[in-house]
Amino acid sequence: MVKLEDMEDVMMKKDRWEKFDALVEVAFVAGRQEEDEEREKKMREEMEKAVAFLSLAAKKRCKTVPRPYQQPNMEPPPEMPERFRRKIMEMGGDNVAFVIEKMLFETDVSAGHNRLSMPMCQIRQDFVTKEERRRLDSTDANINGVEVILVEPSLEDDEVMLKKWKMKRNSILYVLIKNWNSVVKRNGLGAGDVVRVWSFRVGSKLGFALVRVGDEEHEGKKGKSTGKKKKDGGSGSGSKGKEVEDNGGNETWIH
Repeated sequence: MVKLEDMEDVMMKKDRWEKFDALVEVAFVAGRQEEDEEREKKMREEMEKAVAFLSLAAKKRCKTVPRPYQQPNMEPPPEMPERFRRKIMEMGGDNVAFVIEKMLFETDVSAGHNRLSMPMCQIRQDFVTKEERRRLDSTDANINGVEVILVEPSLEDDEVMLKKWKMKRNSILYVLIKNWNSVVKRNGLGAGDVVRVWSFRVGSKLGFALVRVGDEEHEGKKGKSTGKKKKDGGSGSGSKGKEVEDNGGNETWIH
């Protein structure tokens, strides 16, 4: 339904309107509203389809496991790339834990959705504190969410918002929103890319490192072409940190 306020911008263009012209403008505004509503409906449907696909893919795994990060017989977590370890150390970060590996869907990179989804059934490590969990579970829109640091594939860092969404079929997603479109654009992320996410802490503040699988191989070739060799532990960078990995897949750095 077209309301008077919908016509304000149009009405300001002329002091006087002929009846026919006015009817044409009303019809135009109504058509534009219908297109916007249809586009929004389509986006919601696409998101529901993506969530349903993810839920089916993880269904067997989630059936027998009370908490996703307690899944048995899982492969050891991958090692965080050296350049990301250095970046986090430079930021004063620690308590590194592998969170998830996933393929990016169209909904993860489209401007209309502006979010990265991380299905809870695929989460490898519990990374939130009690206070953060309270905020994420809150129904109060003013506190529902946690501001977090994001180290991007380019090693730029930005702030995004972590939220928890409860979807249909009892599926639960962690999502990164706010500034996510900028992250996609800056790093050239696309559907089909495989990414890995690690969590870390800078003091009490939660952070995530987003690594695109394949980038490190490219970095390695580039390093070899310039005659530089990378060394584990960051000794080549002048870093004073030493990495220790425990059996739980958490990495802690001693400075």
